[in-house]
Amino acid sequence: MAHFRRPYVAFKMSKEAYHLQCARNEYNDRLVTNKLADKYMKRDGINEVDAFQRAAQYIQDFDNTVKNNFDFKGMRHELRHEFGKIVTTTGGW
Repeated sequence: MAHFRRPYVAFKMSKEAYHLQCARNEYNDRLVTNKLADKYMKRDGINEVDAFQRAAQYIQDFDNTVKNNFDFKGMRHELRHEFGKIVTTTGGW
């Protein structure tokens, strides 16, 4: 069941977030964004402009998550308040 793996996914993601931040600190956002765009082009077969837009958006969304601008905890609370506790096996990881 996918929903039981979500805490593990969050833990695994935190390690990747650590390495992303280290790369940004050790090099700079331009080099990291360029490398990420290269990966998008190779992995997804998209053009350079789309790859750079996606990479830049990823970095911006990451920063907004760190700043708690999305307030996922609050979103989760609102969903629980609106719909009650619902356990689903669709979607997720």
